[in-house]
Amino acid sequence: MKVTTREEKLNSCCHDYQRWGVGVRKEKTAHKIGVVGSSVDLPCDVDVSNCGKVYFITWTKNVSNEWKRLYLYSDAVEKPLQELANPDRADFFLRESTAFLRISPLRIEDDGTYKCDVTYVQGKCPSLSFATLTTYGEFHLFTY
Repeated sequence: MKVTTREEKLNSCCHDYQRWGVGVRKEKTAHKIGVVGSSVDLPCDVDVSNCGKVYFITWTKNVSNEWKRLYLYSDAVEKPLQELANPDRADFFLRESTAFLRISPLRIEDDGTYKCDVTYVQGKCPSLSFATLTTYGEFHLFTY
């Protein structure tokens, strides 16, 4: 009987991903552009088929080189925090392979780098996804 090491288990679960640290997958950074007043969906990679049921997802934003928690998701809790909570400006969608944090309406201060941290029930394949959001004000064309 072959004994499987922890590293072999992680590699078999997460073989398609670039490694970042021990047992953590780092996904590609998504780049999103939005106009103030509209909405944007920030993607987060989820791998239920290989890694099991999602236990917890945390969205954070880099503000002055510190990660501020913005949104928490689990089976029992969906909670927008900080500037996304007042008024409720965030919605969350979870599918088999992707989760989305929808921010609406966009504000100019939503511009920045976001991180999605996924933890699975069985502790397999913890992963981080990043999204960079660039926001622009509305453009008005004036004619004389």
